[in-house]
Amino acid sequence: MTSNKLLTICLFALASVLLSGCVMGRRTVTLNPPTSNHAVTKKAVIYINTVTDKRTFYNKPSNPSMPSADTDVASLTTKERNILIGRQRNGWGKAMGDVGLENQSVTAIVAQLLDEGFRSQGYQTTQTKSNANVIVNCTVEDFWGWVSPGFFSISVESRIQTAITLTTISNPPKVFSMEVKSYGRKENQMVTSGSWIETYRRAFENYLNKFEEEMTRM
Repeated sequence: MTSNKLLTICLFALASVLLSGCVMGRRTVTLNPPTSNHAVTKKAVIYINTVTDKRTFYNKPSNPSMPSADTDVASLTTKERNILIGRQRNGWGKAMGDVGLENQSVTAIVAQLLDEGFRSQGYQTTQTKSNANVIVNCTVEDFWGWVSPGFFSISVESRIQTAITLTTISNPPKVFSMEVKSYGRKENQMVTSGSWIETYRRAFENYLNKFEEEMTRM
């Protein structure tokens, strides 16, 4: 092997390690869904009844966008699954430690997104079921982030997908269904906790925009 080829390989290896920014073990982050004050303009009062994590996890999937864990996924408890949002990877794309939420859960974050989405459309939300005239149930089908290594940069991507059912408290009740999907992407020179936070921030903004589009079709 020539010295030039050896130098190229060494530089690529070094760049891969530096760009990946991976750490052994679990990386934990705190995500902050957007919140703001909105005027109530519609009569319906919304109660978010259930948000259920229905994501499917895989052992050693071929595609990093498929949820996985740094352990046998069959051994994960419901609580453990509910905090996993991604996997770290080294410069060659090999899966490393988990990326998890710090004192949060996927279902709680999605509930926050739903609350913000309804309020942004002028609906009142309530924590008391008896005060509501619309009951909402939601399943989380996707909530996952992954990294795609490159030579000079690396992207961190995220995807959220939910199936939402709205049921009116009336006689007879009316049922409305909608699906909301969103996507976020952040190009980085090195993957840090901030990279994961930013890609999900973009996915949250996209989610609320898609939520608004779906509500206008109802």
